[in-house]
Amino acid sequence: MALIKCKECGKEISSDAKICPHCGKELQKSSILTKEYGCGGCLAAIVLIIILFIAINAITNRPPSVKTIEVQKIIGAQCSECETIFSAETTVVSMPSNQVGGRKYITEYRDTICSDSCIKQRELIAKKFYQEGRNAYNSKNYNTAKDKFIAAINKGYKDAQIWLEKTNKKIIAQQEVEKEKREIAARQAYAKLAREAFLDQGMDVKVYVHGPKNKYITLTYVLMGDVFIHNFEKSPMFQEIYNLGFRRVYYKDGYDFSKYTYWEQ
Repeated sequence: MALIKCKECGKEISSDAKICPHCGKELQKSSILTKEYGCGGCLAAIVLIIILFIAINAITNRPPSVKTIEVQKIIGAQCSECETIFSAETTVVSMPSNQVGGRKYITEYRDTICSDSCIKQRELIAKKFYQEGRNAYNSKNYNTAKDKFIAAINKGYKDAQIWLEKTNKKIIAQQEVEKEKREIAARQAYAKLAREAFLDQGMDVKVYVHGPKNKYITLTYVLMGDVFIHNFEKSPMFQEIYNLGFRRVYYKDGYDFSKYTYWEQ
């Protein structure tokens, strides 16, 4: 039991009293509780919540993904040009780890050259590769030109990049031309194969390949007519002709009959 002051008359009374014995004022329970416990309990609860929040945040939060860079001198670097061992700079990169408070370290070596003479030597070699690439390009030896331009770029000759792009376009165009030549030759060779296939079926059909890039094929047969055309265009040979790149098939009987079928280019 504790003593408190009556709010009405100000005299001390028991905290368990419901009525003030001095003035007769009825005391409320909330007033007693407020006086007995005060704000100390609320403050303690707030402090406890803040401590718990800080603890949880420290456990769950990881270090920010920021790296620090530090340049250091090291011994034992090798010159990328003359392979001499010498002192050189290296970059040490400190990266955050997944562990709380932990960091991992990655060493990144710079491109190292030991002296000005090596720098000049490198520039001369790069220029030599570049000039050899230009000569090969002018001679239409594009694969060699590509190799030379790449070598010049690796030595730091940046102007070679433009010529490397031009060379790659030339190589692609050259490959397309070679592909087209193979397709033209394949269509020309097909005439003989088709002739033999017709003979195996007992039909004396003459086959002639012609037109731009050998894309036309003419079938001449003395009994040529709508029945032959109908059956032929349902056969696997007709699909084969299309797959080889033919875009027009002429049907003739050697006299006055003539029809053709074509596919859009």
